[in-house]
Amino acid sequence: MRGGGVGLYSKYRKDENFRRALFYAALALEEAFGVYRSALREVAEGLREAVQRVEAGELPFKKVVYIANVFLPTQLTEKEETAFDNALRILRERLNEYAVKHGLRDLLDVEEGKARGSLPLKGLEKKVEVNGKEHVVKVIDGSAEFKRGRDGKILLRIRITAEVDGVLRNYEITYSRRGAGNAAKGYATAKADASGGRVADAERFSALVEALTGRRPRVYRRSNGTIEIECGREHLNGFRRYKEFADTIEKWLEQTEG
Repeated sequence: MRGGGVGLYSKYRKDENFRRALFYAALALEEAFGVYRSALREVAEGLREAVQRVEAGELPFKKVVYIANVFLPTQLTEKEETAFDNALRILRERLNEYAVKHGLRDLLDVEEGKARGSLPLKGLEKKVEVNGKEHVVKVIDGSAEFKRGRDGKILLRIRITAEVDGVLRNYEITYSRRGAGNAAKGYATAKADASGGRVADAERFSALVEALTGRRPRVYRRSNGTIEIECGREHLNGFRRYKEFADTIEKWLEQTEG
């Protein structure tokens, strides 16, 4: 039996317009990934420099110590996110350019509205695996809104009511702009009084974010015992696919850019 992929390839092979669309799509992808690969190499080199090996003391007590630059990984993460956004921008621009220039609008249509805000959040059900354990996610509702921070800056609050592994909870992620690169960062805190405590709540929170965005958030424990969940721009791009969030996220990005 012939698979869907084989049938699609045959369709492209027989139709001249399909072949041209595939060719220009490959060109656009190559340029976009070239920009992203270059940035990733710089990030990798920077990570190697984050920890330096030095010798300290005098013989016979001389020893090797490692000195870490704790700020560098955060700066490199922001740089990687910026590079990813640039790659997506280049990809969209080139596809639009080729679509108009070569009369391929029907085949290279990358109108963002068709991807953003096209999915319903309510009723979404999905299974995801976190730390080797399968979690069942059922979304009941969600919304996004602006709020003012203590410093007067505009924040983005994403609210999601969901049931994860049978535990109902109102989840909330607050996004702000941070750092020299004005990176979009979202944070949430696991609840100590949740079913199973902070660790179980953080795992369910991670499962929810991954189910909606396809990307697992960063989870870390602070010295005071609190557990924080951190989301980046890649997660925000995932949230933008849902109609309950799309318009508000788009407006927030425009108002807080630069």
